[in-house]
Formats: sequence, structure tokens, C-alpha cells
Amino acid sequence: MTIDLKGLKSEMGFTVFDWAIILKIARTYGWVPSGTTLELEKPWNPSYDGGDFSWSGAYDSNDGQKVSSADASNLSRALSKALSDVPNEDRLAKLRDSEGGGDFEKLRNANFSPIDWFSGPERKQVLVAFIQFCQQGEFTIH
Repeated sequence: MTIDLKGLKSEMGFTVFDWAIILKIARTYGWVPSGTTLELEKPWNPSYDGGDFSWSGAYDSNDGQKVSSADASNLSRALSKALSDVPNEDRLAKLRDSEGGGDFEKLRNANFSPIDWFSGPERKQVLVAFIQFCQQGEFTIH
């Protein structure tokens, strides 16, 4: 499963693993999630769709939920604080696959900090790109 983000001006995507780590880093550096909103494509029909619909405000699914401009700005600020702590050398190079992601067999038993996941110039640039994406305003998660 992937997480695809659609902003007003651009789009970007992550693995669910990358996305979870980004959110964890942001929380560690002061982001307090305000919650997402979900606009249904059609009205909720309890007799057909089952039960009452209640959206949890989650960020960890790809249901088309919206992250507000204020929340995106707060995400950007928190991750900007984290950047100076992200090592320039890739501390997890031996755990990465050929595409720069994680070799899950090696990661299973590895002990690393979330910051280390984005260490090294290429991975750090992923955070920089996401910070810039958030600075553009609201986005949806697909």
C-alpha cells in the first residue's frame, strides 16, 4: 500500500512505512495533529452502508481525507526543526535495498531511530521535499 498526497499545486507519494515515520518524527518535534476531515463522495446511507458514519480524523489511511492548511503548516514547522538532527551520512545504508527503501528482512531485527531512516543526502531530501509540499497548503491523502 502506498500513500499518495495531492496538494493544490503538486503531488508526492510515500510507502506506508515512510509515511508512518514522517508522522512520528513530526510528533516528536512538536506537531500536534489537528485531525483530518473526510468528504464523502456520496451521502452516507446507514441502511445500505451500515451503522452511523464517524470519521476518526486519521492520517494513516489513504481514504482521500484532507489535511488543512494550518495542519500542513504545523507539519512543515515540526519537520523543519527535525532537519538539523537528521545525519548527513546514511546510518542505515547497510539496511537499504537497491532503491533506497528498507530491506525488510534486515529491518525486522534492526534497532534504529526514526531520524536515522531519513539520514543521508538522498533520504534527507525526501523530508525537505515534503516540508516544501506542506508549505503549499492543504492536501489530501490517497
